[in-house]
Amino acid sequence: MYLEEYTIGMEWKTEPVTISREELLDFTMKYDPHPIHFDDEYAKNTRFKEIIAPGVLTYMAVWGPFMKLNPFGDELVAGKATKMEWLRPVYAGDSLTGRFWVSKTTETSASKGIVEIQIEIHNQEGQLVLTGYTEGVMNRKQ
Repeated sequence: MYLEEYTIGMEWKTEPVTISREELLDFTMKYDPHPIHFDDEYAKNTRFKEIIAPGVLTYMAVWGPFMKLNPFGDELVAGKATKMEWLRPVYAGDSLTGRFWVSKTTETSASKGIVEIQIEIHNQEGQLVLTGYTEGVMNRKQ
């Protein structure tokens, strides 16, 4: 999609994705090997009482299904920025859904611009677990 094809409020929703214990542990050991993410005994003595998913896994678990909806089409030049804020823990077995919507578009030159997309991820209980945004550099119609 060209920058000019985005409208404020344009929205996408993803189907639920369940975080399995195996996926959580595999991701953790590769990318975020803190004991809160893999050590059951350690986690029992924390406020969470059991291991929790790394925040980036929470984001990526829903980002993949979002990208399969092809929100950027063939006109994405590159990603520019992503910001995430973790609000609640995500546990093995939790099911996550994402809501994404266009909050801003900015023309940066005659040939390109930036689309800002807000992100909310909820668990199976409807609780908000993550908010954030991502920016994509998009081609403009010429």
